[in-house]
Amino acid sequence: MLPRKGADFYVGLVDRTGATGTIRAELDRAATAASAATAELGQFLQTELLPLAPQRDAAGRERYALASRAFLGAEIVLDEAYAWGWAEVIRIEQEMRRVAGKIVPGGSVADAAAALDADPARHILGRDALRAWMQEFADATIAELHGTHFDIPEPARRIEC
Repeated sequence: MLPRKGADFYVGLVDRTGATGTIRAELDRAATAASAATAELGQFLQTELLPLAPQRDAAGRERYALASRAFLGAEIVLDEAYAWGWAEVIRIEQEMRRVAGKIVPGGSVADAAAALDADPARHILGRDALRAWMQEFADATIAELHGTHFDIPEPARRIEC
């Protein structure tokens, strides 16, 4: 279904649902509220935040060199760091595709994500279940790393998820 001509973003979303009846009325109210909230945010950005912004963006090679030195405590070669960063992005994307192919043979990363999302065994329902899963995962990770890759002091071996 096409959105009404001249409809704003949220109204257009509601139009595309094709919903009718009570749910449509609720969606229309929510779209109106979302439109008002977005307009309010825009007004805030324009009237309160924009006047505080510098005339020039605080960006650029010189500023980055200073900020990175302050953050790292050492001077780095920016071109090398940039090249390394892009090489890492490419390496990670290749690894994502490799792992996705193991999950869905011949599939994409999106296919693998969809397959994992559709697997009920991979769902964690509720705050307590998530906390328990996180604690179990953290405990197993610490046990695996301690004494093998790191010496983790006793007080740091227990984290509370």
